[in-house]
Amino acid sequence: MFNLGDCYKIGEGVEEDEARAVEWFRRSADRGDPDAMYELGIAYDFGEGVEQDHAEAVSWYRRAAELHHQGAMYNLGVAFDRGEGVERDRAEAARWYRRAADRGHADAAFNLGMCYEHGEGVERSIESAIEWYQRAAQLGDEMAEQQLAIMPRTCSLAVLAGALGLLAVVVPNGLSSPASAQTVGWWTFEEGVIGQRPAAGPSVLDISGNGFHGTPSGEATYATGEVSAVALRLPDQRGVVHVPDNPLFELQTGFTLEAYVRVDALGSVCCDIRPLLFRGDRRAGLDPWFLGVNNDGGLTLQIHDGTTQFTLRSDVPIGLGEWAHVAGTFDASTGRMRLYIDGLQVAQSTGFVSPPMAELDPTRSPGVAIANANSATQGVRGAVDSARVTARALGPADMLPPAADCRPDLDRDGALTVFDFLAFQNAFDAAAPIADFDGDGALTIFDFLSFQNAFDAGCP
Repeated sequence: MFNLGDCYKIGEGVEEDEARAVEWFRRSADRGDPDAMYELGIAYDFGEGVEQDHAEAVSWYRRAAELHHQGAMYNLGVAFDRGEGVERDRAEAARWYRRAADRGHADAAFNLGMCYEHGEGVERSIESAIEWYQRAAQLGDEMAEQQLAIMPRTCSLAVLAGALGLLAVVVPNGLSSPASAQTVGWWTFEEGVIGQRPAAGPSVLDISGNGFHGTPSGEATYATGEVSAVALRLPDQRGVVHVPDNPLFELQTGFTLEAYVRVDALGSVCCDIRPLLFRGDRRAGLDPWFLGVNNDGGLTLQIHDGTTQFTLRSDVPIGLGEWAHVAGTFDASTGRMRLYIDGLQVAQSTGFVSPPMAELDPTRSPGVAIANANSATQGVRGAVDSARVTARALGPADMLPPAADCRPDLDRDGALTVFDFLAFQNAFDAAAPIADFDGDGALTIFDFLSFQNAFDAGCP
């Protein structure tokens, strides 16, 4: 029965028919087949042959997991991680990841490594993170291999922190942020190696815990950051990070789109607005939400509700060659859009704005794009850092800090923690100007001492 369902699912020997596949999977599942239970979970999860129902998917995953199906265990972990079909529970997600990883599931081992690295659902432990990344790499997970490549720098900083007497610093549970509970995606580019292009595949890591890792294309490279240790450089207006679409990006009740950006030169007259952060598909002019830079250096925030496009523009320019924190917000309860530069409001909408449309065309590469479009005439020359999407309209106090507002907060998470020492070590190793804390033009042990003094002094 299961094999017949599989044939209908992939169209092997019969005409492809998802509904018939579900019918045969159900018959097989009723006879106790865990593979069929898992396939039913997939069907309900993605609406293949049945109406999409995440709760029903979880029910079938759970039945298969109780019969030791590793794929079902992993998918249960994902469900608890994202809160799809169940109440979000990071500890329960980690438990299911561990059960799947113990049975040889590579993606589960990688996700468990991420849990330990960021302290999501488990007590934070770099040693345990490395252990699980190594196990995932042994199982063939390329993302784990990339993560292991940057872990030695992280570990060396722990030694440095100890040498400087910082072992008593309290490290928050993951990256601290007032908006962390509703952070949908957060890409800091800290996984990168300065001077190199991002690796192929979903290598641009999302540190929100949602796993929305981005796939790069075009000419973008990692470069020395002025806001944090590593930024994404956009040398020729071409270069984009694509994140696959997810219902969490629909942002019907409100949002904050923010990033640090350095505009070195504006593009040609092809396009009035250069994209920084937006959601859409390949249909022109139907982006549900969009934040970009105008030809005059100002900002534009756009919302499309499926019928009408609402546009808010600011004439206040970003200084060329200078880092700035930019943000666009929307509050569905008031119907207002706002634009900010370095925490200062520069524009506000007047009429009532409708929420962004939710549905995108699944056949037209829907998703979120960070930085430029793929056309060489549409983008901004410069760099972008720490792009973040939050599912509510934040005020300036809850946003990422203004550029250069607090020198020792090198990871730009709004808190001084041992992670800033990690960022300092990366900058020092890369001979980045940001690491010259004593301002003498040379990188020496005195920069470590100056950094510690600034750290101890805190921020305004």
